[in-house]
Amino acid sequence: MIERRAAGRIPLSKGARVDFGPGRGIFAALVRDVSDRGARLQLGGLTPPARFDLSFDNFLTTQSCRPAWVEGGYMGIAFVGPLKRGR
Repeated sequence: MIERRAAGRIPLSKGARVDFGPGRGIFAALVRDVSDRGARLQLGGLTPPARFDLSFDNFLTTQSCRPAWVEGGYMGIAFVGPLKRGR
């Protein structure tokens, strides 16, 4: 398989929360790997919006994200902008 990512990924198995926005809800996710540019999440069959927030610390900090791909119960995400403190 040819690696197309610009940055290498670090394997991980860490719980996180995703906030799909008002009216869409907050969901638990499992982060399976991460890099400085994005991550692979295990989310089940959820359909993500164009932008959403990811947090590892119950929203003390958040990272804006956009979906890069969705396949089965997994989603590749790209980080958008800097890490934000607080909500």
